[in-house]
Formats: sequence, structure tokens, C-alpha cells
Amino acid sequence: MVVSIKPSGILYFAAASCTLVAIFVGLEWRQSRNEREPAFASNRQLMVELSELREALAASRQAADDYTDSADKVIQDLEQRLARLVAINARLAESLQGQTNRVVIADGQIRSVAPDGKKVWINLGDADGLTPRTTFDIYSKKPFKVDGDDAQADVEVGTAKGTIEVTRILEPHLAEAQILNEKLEHPIVRGDSIYSLSWSPGGGDAISILGLIDLDGDGRDDHKLFQELLKTAGFVIDNEVDELGNLRVNGNALADGKPRITEKTKFVVIGKTLQIGVTDDDAKMARSKRLNERRKELEDSARERGVRIVSLSNFLRFLGFEAHAGVVPAGGNSPE
Repeated sequence: MVVSIKPSGILYFAAASCTLVAIFVGLEWRQSRNEREPAFASNRQLMVELSELREALAASRQAADDYTDSADKVIQDLEQRLARLVAINARLAESLQGQTNRVVIADGQIRSVAPDGKKVWINLGDADGLTPRTTFDIYSKKPFKVDGDDAQADVEVGTAKGTIEVTRILEPHLAEAQILNEKLEHPIVRGDSIYSLSWSPGGGDAISILGLIDLDGDGRDDHKLFQELLKTAGFVIDNEVDELGNLRVNGNALADGKPRITEKTKFVVIGKTLQIGVTDDDAKMARSKRLNERRKELEDSARERGVRIVSLSNFLRFLGFEAHAGVVPAGGNSPE
């Protein structure tokens, strides 16, 4: 017996099969989509972050270019400033080469010498602004030249034959002085010329100071005694930076906080400054930073004007302070 299948049955079977296949495929696709959706979301987030990183990189490159241009300008300005300072230093070095042989006009002369050879009298007094403890170098007498009503003599710096220190002011143009030292082969005699690098008639020269003024190394400020030494030598203080970094100009605090180095400023004297250790607190570090900033401003201004920067101990030696017994100058933090 032959079984026959009608076309309508075949079509029904095929349609049913296709439907089942479509259902299975749809289920597989839905499952696959559900599994891939987190990956798509992560990928989109990564693309956003990548775009942001590219923008940040571009901004960083631009900032680096701007910084490079700015740094180049700063370097150029510093190089120009350094060139100016080198030129100033060269001129100073050239002028100092003949310092020991330069000829200057004497400040006065020896009027008489005591018979015991221990003291002298000079033709300067209170009318000349002379004060006790001023020191003078002594030079062999030379013929005087007349300038108006004054008689003057030239002396060659570096050829002194002795040193004296004023002990008493007697008259407007008369003072007594003790002999500190003299060359035995060239004793001090009447008519010898006297000259002091640190003293000038009427005074008027100034110094700038920074840090603690400790004259005897005990760690305490000796500002009052230092003022007396300066007065004796004919100096005043124009710029003063204390150990906390506070600046006063001619005794006053200025709004801009900048030093004023002038043609009267002869020295910048560096005293003791704060020394920072690894265990020091923030307050001390802040004070040290402020002091160093003021020091840089003061020294830069001094170098631009050709003013000499010295340590406290060197300045005291310059004043002849070591000749006084019982006080030992304390060293400062200075390049000299």
C-alpha cells in the first residue's frame, strides 16, 4: 500500500520547522546580546576616557610649550643680569688691582709725639666729627700742598708705617691718640700724615647688616656695642635685616619691603643666620626661608651697585676691632 503525503502537509511541516529554528536562533541572539551588552558599555566608557586623556595630553603639551617659552625668557633675563654683574665685578677687580698703591689725600697729620713714644696728638677734633677709638694709619711726612686755606698731603695706601687709635678729643681740631704699632726702622714723628679708610670728616658713610650681630660668640645679640663701634668709625646703618628676616631701612619698615642700597652704602655685613636641621619645626624653617629671601634681595642689590659683601668677622677686622682685648669677633655666613 502506497502512502502519499499531500503538499499542504509538507508546507505545514516546513513552516513549523522554520518557526522552531527562528525561535532557537532568537533565543541564542538574545542571550548573546545580553552577554555582550556589558562589554559594549565598558567599551563606550573606555572611548570616553580615551578622548579625555587625549584632550588632557594636548593641554599638557601646550602648557609644557608655554612653560618652556617662559623658562627660556627667565633664563635669558638671568643671563643678561649675570653678564651685567660679571662686567661690574671685572671693573671692581680692575680697580682693586692697584688698591694697595693708590694715592689719596691724607686726613690730617701728627702735631707732636710724646717723649716716651707711646702717644701722639693729631690736628683733628670734634669739629671734624672725630670720636674716640677711631684708628688711623700713619704715613711718612711729605711736602704739603696748599688748597685754598688748607694744607694737604698725598699718601700711598699700603705703605703705612704704623697705626694709632684716638683716645681723647681735646679741642675742635686737636685729639690725643695712643700708638698701637709702628715700624722700628721708621718711627712715628711730628709731621707724619694720617689716613683712615673707614673714617671721613663729618661721617656720612653707611653699611647694611643682616642677621644676628654676635661680637663675642656667646649666641646673644651685641647690637648696642656694634652701634658704638660704627659711631666711632663714622658709619651709620641704612638697611638692617634682623635674625627673623624683618627689614628696616633707616630705622623704618617700608611698605614694599625692599632694601635701599645707595651711593653711601660701603659694605653689606652678614652676621649669624639661622641653621636648619632635619628635626626643626615649620616655624623655624619659615623664618629661615624669609631671612634667606631678604639676604638674596640685599646681596643682589649690593652687587648691582658694586657694594662689597663681607662677613661680620671680616668687617670687625677692617675696623681694627681685634685690637681690643677681651672680645673675639664671631664669624658670619658669608662668601668672604
